[in-house]
Amino acid sequence: MEAEPPPTDGAPHRWWILAATGAVLGLIVLDETAVGVALPTLREDLGLSALGAHWAVNAYLLVLAGCVAAGGRLGDAHGLRPMLLVGLALFAGGSLSCGFAGSGEVLIAARCLQALGAALVLPISTAMLVRSFPDEQRGLALGLYVSIGGVFLASGPLVGGAVTEALSWRWIFWVNLPVVLGVVLVVTTLFEEPPRPARVPFDGAGLATSLAGIGAFVLGVMQAPDWGWADPRTLASLGGGAALLLLFARIERGREDPLLELDLFRIPTFTAGNLVLLAGQFSKTVVVIFGAQSLQEQLHLGATRAGLLLLVAIVPSIPGATLAGRAADRFGPRRPTLVGLVAMTAALLAVAAALPTGRIGFILPPLLLWGASLPFCFAPPQSAVVGVVAPEQVAQAGGMNRAAQFLGGTLGMAVGGSAVLTTGDVRAAFLAAAGVCVAVLAVAAAALARPAR
Repeated sequence: MEAEPPPTDGAPHRWWILAATGAVLGLIVLDETAVGVALPTLREDLGLSALGAHWAVNAYLLVLAGCVAAGGRLGDAHGLRPMLLVGLALFAGGSLSCGFAGSGEVLIAARCLQALGAALVLPISTAMLVRSFPDEQRGLALGLYVSIGGVFLASGPLVGGAVTEALSWRWIFWVNLPVVLGVVLVVTTLFEEPPRPARVPFDGAGLATSLAGIGAFVLGVMQAPDWGWADPRTLASLGGGAALLLLFARIERGREDPLLELDLFRIPTFTAGNLVLLAGQFSKTVVVIFGAQSLQEQLHLGATRAGLLLLVAIVPSIPGATLAGRAADRFGPRRPTLVGLVAMTAALLAVAAALPTGRIGFILPPLLLWGASLPFCFAPPQSAVVGVVAPEQVAQAGGMNRAAQFLGGTLGMAVGGSAVLTTGDVRAAFLAAAGVCVAVLAVAAAALARPAR
C-alpha cells in the first residue's frame, strides 16, 4: 500500500513537527556529549573505576550502534507514531533512572535503556519529518533539522559542565523529561500517520547477532587493560565477537529482507564513505570524552570551563557544515572529504603534542582546526554514499550511515579508553584517533569516486 503524499497546503503544523523532531535529535546528541564533561564528578559520586566510567558512556553508544538500523524497520512495521512513542517512553524511563542511579551498575543499565529508546526515536523522527513536508520544502526542513542537532552538539559540553557544577550531574538526564513530554504532545496531536504496508518482515536474527557480535568485540577491547590482552576472557570476547559478526553476515546474505544489505559494501565508494563517517565519529568521541577528562584532571579546569573550551572547539562545525555541503556540490565529495581527513589528523596530532604544555593558548588552535574539519568528514561522505546506490536503497544507505557513525563512537570509546588505561596517558587516545584517520585517508584516497568530467 502506498503512503499518501505529504500535505502541501502550507499548514503550520509541519513546523511544529520540525521543532519536535529537532528537539529529540538534540536530546540524543546532547546526552552523547554532555556526559563526557560530567564523568570525573560522576565517577567520584558513584565510586566508579576509570573503566566503569568509560562503560557509562560506551553502553549508550554500543546499543545505538547495534539497534539504530532496526529502528526504521520497526516504524515501517508497526507505525511511525506508535513506535516513536515507545521510543520516547524508553528514553524518558532511561533518563529518569540515570538520574536516580545509586551505583555504576544501575547507571550503565539505565544508559542501555536510554539508548534503546534513542535507537527507535532517531530514524523514526527523521521519517516523520520527511513525511510532514512537501518536496519543495524538504531540503530546507532537513537542513534546519541537522542545524538544530549541531547546536545541541556544540552546547553539550558547556551544558554538561554548567549543570554539573550548579546543580548535579543527575540533572543532565532529568532535563530530558519535560522536552520528551512536549514532543509527545506535538506528535500525538499534529502528526498524520501514513498507511502501513500489509506486512513488513523484521530481521530479528540479524539484529541479535550483530548486537551480540559488536558487544562482545567491544567488551574485549575495553576490558583488555584490566584482564590482560592474552587473558582467555579477552581472547574469547574478541574471537566470539568476530565469529558472531561472521554469522551475522551469513544470515544477512541468506535473507530477502536483510537488516543491512551487505552487498552494498561491494561498492568501493560506499565502503570508503562509511569508513570516513566511522573515523569522524571516532575522533569526536575521543575529543569530547578524553579531551574533557584531560582539561579537568591535567589542566585543573572546572567542569564549566572545560565545557566552554570544548564548546568553542565545536562551534566552527556549525558554519563549516554549509561550506562542506557547498564544496561537495562544486567539487564532488572526494576532494573535500580528503581535505577534512588531513586537517582532522593534523589537529589530533597537534592536540596530543600541546597537552603536556598545560597551556590553553597552545591547545585551543588545534581544537578549533578539529572542529572546522568535522563537517568535512560527515557531509561529503554522506553525499557520496547515497549518491552511488539505487533510489530504492537510499533509506537503507542512510540507516547504514547512522550505524557506521555510532559504531565509530563506540570503537572510539573502547579503543581510546583501552589506550589510556594501558599507557596511563590521555594523549594515547588522540594518537589512536589520528591513526584511524590516517588509515581511512588511505582507503578514501583510493576508493572514493572521482567526480565525472
